[in-house]
Amino acid sequence: MWSTLRERGVSYLIVGPFAIVLAFPFYWMLVTAFKTNGDLYNLNNVPFTYHHAQAAVGETLPFRHDHWLPFGFENATTSHVSFIFRDTNYLRWVENTAVVGGLVVLITLLLAVPAGYSLARLSGRWGQSVGVGIFLTYLVPPTLLFLPLSRVISKLVGLSRPSSRMQRSSTAVRG
Repeated sequence: MWSTLRERGVSYLIVGPFAIVLAFPFYWMLVTAFKTNGDLYNLNNVPFTYHHAQAAVGETLPFRHDHWLPFGFENATTSHVSFIFRDTNYLRWVENTAVVGGLVVLITLLLAVPAGYSLARLSGRWGQSVGVGIFLTYLVPPTLLFLPLSRVISKLVGLSRPSSRMQRSSTAVRG
């Protein structure tokens, strides 16, 4: 029993700091999303909790009379979140991102699965050489591949044409 408890404790001691470091940005986003502008810009406040601050014009404090909330959350505002959804095209941007991401995955699968199958079926000296060549190409950082390709495109079509910009951006995304 003590050995399993010790093993579990050691694993928590090892994984715990990593979990805290990885979870901290999400905590920071959540805290700052609900802070008033006065609380965000006051350098005298501790940035990890909510403090009493004068609400800016248009900011509401819906939790003002809920004194049971921890960490001063009664001084939080929902104005920033409502601004994102009411005054910007945020949902459209999320939709566009999802569509582009889905199309990229679909096109990648349509091209990569047959290519991977054909490479797996290659045998002999040529098959092994092609496989090793492709593997070594993926070890080269994309920046090193981008620079010579940019020079070739500039010589062929110039840098101001839209086709050259599309080629450069699709090459830079590879990494």
